[in-house]
Amino acid sequence: SSSSSSSSMGEAFMPSYKGGLLPIAHDLGKRLLRAFDTRTGMPYAWVNLRRGVREGEVTESNVAAVGSFSLEFGALSRLTGDDAFELAATRATKALWSLRNRATNLLGNTLDVQTGRWVDRSGGVGAGCDSFFEYLLKKHVAFGDEWSADAFSDAYVAATKHYRTPEGWYHESNMDTGAPTHLQATSLQAFWPGLQVLNGDVRAAKKTHARLWSVWRKYEMFPERYQYVDGTLHASERYYPLRPELAESTAILFHATRDDSYRFIGEEIIRDINRHARVPGGFASVKDVQFKTLEDHMHSFFLAETCKYLYLLFDDSFLSTRNVIFNTEGHPLPVFARADADGDGDGDGSGARDGSTDRDRPVAGSITNARLSRHRDDDDDDD
Repeated sequence: SSSSSSSSMGEAFMPSYKGGLLPIAHDLGKRLLRAFDTRTGMPYAWVNLRRGVREGEVTESNVAAVGSFSLEFGALSRLTGDDAFELAATRATKALWSLRNRATNLLGNTLDVQTGRWVDRSGGVGAGCDSFFEYLLKKHVAFGDEWSADAFSDAYVAATKHYRTPEGWYHESNMDTGAPTHLQATSLQAFWPGLQVLNGDVRAAKKTHARLWSVWRKYEMFPERYQYVDGTLHASERYYPLRPELAESTAILFHATRDDSYRFIGEEIIRDINRHARVPGGFASVKDVQFKTLEDHMHSFFLAETCKYLYLLFDDSFLSTRNVIFNTEGHPLPVFARADADGDGDGDGSGARDGSTDRDRPVAGSITNARLSRHRDDDDDDD
């Protein structure tokens, strides 16, 4: 039966796994595949799990939504033996990357998945784009995919050239000209220092993290958007929904550098969240970071990611011997292409790519378990 076949495939990659929910995951994956039935191969943002894509469904989606299937679908294909999932994810990612401006290597933000026409040509490393970059690099680490490594290298160099300011802030830019469009730091950008570390760019990661941490210290949380030019809050996006990205980057930087200052930062983050967001029923999203008014809800990612990364900052021992990589929602997945322990790369997908001019020794690519290879950077002058 397909159920027993899926179970045996899963056990081949994860010997301790006995099937469990894999048949249900396989069924869910097949239902999701219907979203990929477009002229471009890029998926709709919405699909009805029972009936498929509804007639007249909106065809607009964003870069992150289109380009963030590789880890989950790649794992599902390997665990079930059904390659349809990985093929669909790969086709979507390659179709998206083919729509970049070839002169700048930049993407926009939103586009039509049926026509491939850009709706918003202003891109960045934050909302609407973030996990696309993340999944290019992590697909290389998880599966040894060289195309993803090359695409990530080009995308990373372009982002560094066109989005980064000399002070270490990141803004959004027009994909055709590289000209800045929105001079704002956003909460979803805060994953970027962690990705820089995974790519071996530790010095730049420290600088980016320092800028973002300065915003947190100002408000004791991170607003959704911060106008770094004049140091003011955005007119409407002043909320903090307990996002995990800064905690994630802080944890990754600590395990890469063993610099205890990042643990002190984590301690401050925990204290601030407890002070401003803790309520009798749990923790509440903050409606306005200036006045510390609260919403009447808590997003699930607070537990799945924010709390998890803060825990891992102080103790990752239970994952230190396991060969896993985290997806963009903080869930560990097995690394199927084991990386070379020395980070040299031996054709199995290991080793980070050369993505900047001020490289440190690669950290991830040689990190196949949750504990990052120790990396000490003695040059702190530009922090």
